[in-house]
Amino acid sequence: MKLTGICASFLIFCNIAHQREGAQDSCSHRCGEELVNCSCQRACKSLGICCSDYSEFCLQISPSSGSLMGGKDFEILNVTFNASSAVSCRFKQEIETSGYVSEDGRAHCISPLLYESGLIPFEISRDGGLTFPHSATWLSVHHSKVSAAEKSTLVNATKWQYYGTPNTGGNLTVTWMHQTFPARHVNIEVWGYQETGESYSENWMAEWKYLYTLGKEEPNSGTFTFIPVPAKADYNTWDIGALRISPSNYSDGQSNVPSIWSPVHALAWHLGEDFRKDSASWATAKCLEWDRREETLPDFLEEIIDCPCTLAQARADTGRFHTDYGCDIEKGSVCTYHPGAVHCVRAIQASPQYASGQQCCYDSTGTQILTRDSIGGSTPDRGHDWGSPPFKKPPRVPGFSHWLYDVISFYYCCLWSDNCQFYLKHRPSSDCRTYKPPRVASAFGDPHFLTFDGANITFKGQGEYTLLESNLTTLRVQGRTQPARPLNKTLAKVTGLSSVAIQENNSDVIEVRNSEHSGMLEVLLNKEVLSFSEQSWMDLKGLFLYSTADQNITVMFSSGAGMELRGRGGFLSLTVLLPVEFHNHTQGLLGVMNDNPTDEYTFKNGTTMSSDASPQQLFEFGADWAVKYETSLFTYDTQFLLNNFYAEKHNSAFIPVFSPYEDPADLLMKEMTLLCDSDPFCRFDVLTTRSLKVGNSTRISHQNHKWLVESLQPVVSCGWLDHPTNGKKEGTNYLLDSTIRFSCNQGYRLAGSEERTCQLTGVWSGSTTSCLPGTASHPCSEWGNTLFRLNTAFLTTLRDGEVFNEDTSAQHTCTSAQGAECYTANGADYRGTQNQTSLHAGRPCLFWNETFQHPYNTLKYPNGEGGLGEHNYCRNPDGDVSPWCYIAECEDGVYWKYCEIPSCRMPGNLGCYKDYGDPPLTGISETSNKLTIQTCISFCRNQQFKAFSPALNGTPEALSSAEHPASFLLALLLIILLQMFAGMEAGYACFCGNNPDYWRYGEAVSTECNSVCFGDHTQPCGGDGRVILFDTTKEKLQQDITTVNQKFTEVITEQANLRINAAQSSKILYVITTSPSHPPSIMSEWTVYGLTALFIITVSAILAKILLHYIMKSHQAPSSAEIGDSHQATTAGEIWSIFYKPSTSISIFKKKFKSQQDDCNLLVGH
Repeated sequence: MKLTGICASFLIFCNIAHQREGAQDSCSHRCGEELVNCSCQRACKSLGICCSDYSEFCLQISPSSGSLMGGKDFEILNVTFNASSAVSCRFKQEIETSGYVSEDGRAHCISPLLYESGLIPFEISRDGGLTFPHSATWLSVHHSKVSAAEKSTLVNATKWQYYGTPNTGGNLTVTWMHQTFPARHVNIEVWGYQETGESYSENWMAEWKYLYTLGKEEPNSGTFTFIPVPAKADYNTWDIGALRISPSNYSDGQSNVPSIWSPVHALAWHLGEDFRKDSASWATAKCLEWDRREETLPDFLEEIIDCPCTLAQARADTGRFHTDYGCDIEKGSVCTYHPGAVHCVRAIQASPQYASGQQCCYDSTGTQILTRDSIGGSTPDRGHDWGSPPFKKPPRVPGFSHWLYDVISFYYCCLWSDNCQFYLKHRPSSDCRTYKPPRVASAFGDPHFLTFDGANITFKGQGEYTLLESNLTTLRVQGRTQPARPLNKTLAKVTGLSSVAIQENNSDVIEVRNSEHSGMLEVLLNKEVLSFSEQSWMDLKGLFLYSTADQNITVMFSSGAGMELRGRGGFLSLTVLLPVEFHNHTQGLLGVMNDNPTDEYTFKNGTTMSSDASPQQLFEFGADWAVKYETSLFTYDTQFLLNNFYAEKHNSAFIPVFSPYEDPADLLMKEMTLLCDSDPFCRFDVLTTRSLKVGNSTRISHQNHKWLVESLQPVVSCGWLDHPTNGKKEGTNYLLDSTIRFSCNQGYRLAGSEERTCQLTGVWSGSTTSCLPGTASHPCSEWGNTLFRLNTAFLTTLRDGEVFNEDTSAQHTCTSAQGAECYTANGADYRGTQNQTSLHAGRPCLFWNETFQHPYNTLKYPNGEGGLGEHNYCRNPDGDVSPWCYIAECEDGVYWKYCEIPSCRMPGNLGCYKDYGDPPLTGISETSNKLTIQTCISFCRNQQFKAFSPALNGTPEALSSAEHPASFLLALLLIILLQMFAGMEAGYACFCGNNPDYWRYGEAVSTECNSVCFGDHTQPCGGDGRVILFDTTKEKLQQDITTVNQKFTEVITEQANLRINAAQSSKILYVITTSPSHPPSIMSEWTVYGLTALFIITVSAILAKILLHYIMKSHQAPSSAEIGDSHQATTAGEIWSIFYKPSTSISIFKKKFKSQQDDCNLLVGH
């Protein structure tokens, strides 16, 4: 129906005419349409122009939405049915379900299992399906986006999906809202999902299938617990599925009945015996099968959008990316599948041909995580998680296709077996080298229009105007402005945005407006008011719509264009984000997006106005963009809107205040200055509206615009760099000015650039790095190597009388060959990324921000104490003997386990050895209730010095200060050649000796030497019948070598004749010095003399070792006080580094003393 301007002015008379002429018009099968003489649209009720049978045929339902899994019972509100009516409900004119009439005469329908999301048309029949005259729409929602009350909960979901893997068993529990069903008993059924037919063909079909009933006639108590058994052979090959809970009066597997579904999950708990016997082998076979199939499928990676380079870009680009709720920084960063990430986003739109999806994850620094660097990296998806129109057919089925092609394969390869390289081969992260951030424009306040090219326009007309239109996608953004009402309630001579209407191509029309009555935002879909009380996310035609709890509305179109609308200060604020494809394809009040701010004032006819135009000229420019009647997207469903905006699109009689005057005597000036500072838009709006509230809203909107512009600045990426073969790299940031450093494994030397920096050109500096066979000098040498090589500061080469200095003083860290995941001491400072108790089929760790029922969590320790945070990495916050973590599974009340992480064993720790009543060390021994590893080593080292000090005439400390270093050299060589071992057993016993056959009873696993030391409960001191051994010379030797180098250098330097000029050109001499200040020396005849003396000392030391062996056989035990005194005397000046592999059974720590009875009832986020 077309209302003329005259008819709008005389609405009462028009209604009378319509009522007389509308007798022949009916809403049967016509709901939502505008008829000739009346309307069947919902807005007709407020205007009084509805067809007479509108309420009979155009239904109102409650609830109006539910999971696409079906089973939701909803009722018809505005039509009463007879009890004898044969109610039948039809969805999309193809799926029929049986309805019923309740005692109050209300008809009820049950939503069916659908394979799509969005608005679904449905109809109701009173005559058993012969005719369907009544109609409405049903909103089908992605199963992960419905509220928790609408689905059942798998208690400890991780356990469900790991059930049958090593050390995972016991009971499983599912819970639900028992009030959902009036029935006293329910059935719990198992359903499986599969896709059949040839991939990407017409016969490719999706299927949910009933498998079997898990619980029959169970009480509707809201909880069901059972012990899983392997399913029968016909069903145990289904590894993706869900539970369905429904009243027991329905038959098993009956379709479209009232029901509650569980989340879709991996059905590990029902798989066959072959999985339980060897889950890793079973999963490996599945992984390899998936790998082979992936090789035959089309490559979808080329057509998906690249990821934003930074977290700031990802969160700002709201037109193309949206939060992945599986890893949301706003909800604690519970990133189960992406360890190390704090936030992930998903591309909103599926790719055009293969309906694939993109995922992008970022760490705490805002850097993108790539799978080639970390298992926590972002992974693209063959099936977009949210599906894609026309849905229903794989791989476009929302959620389920994604599970089949991208999630269960992750379980096969990464979670149930150690074959993640196969998964990451087919799901590599996309970097950001081709990512181009969108452009931003905004409108807010009085209103002020900030264009895509950085110009600004203040236009205060009253009417409806084109803010943006594009001939690229026929995108239209229209804005309605109306006068503000300040505190005195009188209309001011300023306007602001009160409504924005948007459409792209033939999409649904979205209108966001300020309600005339409540002051809240109203969202209209095709001229009908939407409610977000049930769902905050809606899949609509050509767009997605999202509303936050505080009414921030985001509209995301299929082109990637995004609109954000907020209600601020009584006005709307609008942000528009357009991909770069819209370059040179926009016009309107938000300007021409072409990087040329001088042509922003372009009229409809293509002419432009000077960029320094006056406010009056800008007013004329804005009026030129008034919406035409036939192109208006707005809804006119009230008398006010009809009278003020329906006919006249620009009120030429309204003359605003163009330039407010800042009067120093104005009492508002001081408050304005404090609020706005130098923000020109805030100051302008405070003065024109006389409202600090409006000014503050303008200030916030302006700040948001500036933040978006800054966040979306282009970022240079040089792309991923691999580590060299037989080497490693340091750094995973590949953006401008980032530096990647390389090093080679032992036995290889580095060729090419040791470090490379990302340059402005997008190219890495330097040359390709490789590691070639060959030995490079390295300070981390075995103790048996030449002493003087280890702490040499400078190697001075004399050649032809010239001095060449090669700096070898760089600090090095001796790392274990076992990799970067190792730790030293008790691991209190371990900050690695292992997140399961063992790298081989270990238990998954709980996130520290999910363990609030335990003593250690991020709520109690919010500032990263002990390495805790929003992750599930192994840590040692309580000073235990090794890193550990909480686990979901309980065994005998134990809800935590140590993490089996390789320890960095340095020289000194010899391992754990057996003691069968005769200790492996037969020297002096002692017991002490203050025993630590340090006190035992010090005690044994003290006995070693006592054994030969008479022969050397002094202690090591005295010898080191002797005037003649030859005695010191002899003492040190004796220590080196005369090994002394220290052993600890049972936590309190210390044994000393130099028995070369300490291993004679056999070596034990390190976990058997886990009894804590009586003097330090963070250290292991052996076990029952197990001795942990240390070589006392190893730790002391490194300190003594420094002294040797210095003293031996001093001997050489003092006695050498420093005659550099006498050096012969044919000789190359190496002189060891301690610093660059030492002059180079010549050692012609002294070299021979020194080597001869060293040989004599070595022979003497061997003889001394033989003699000393008998001295050390004494079993005389000193007093307890002596061992304590020994520790006090010898450790004051020493630095101790104890390296060990701790146990998994020490039980004295705080995390074990929990009084709660529900420690084992943990809920794990997915």
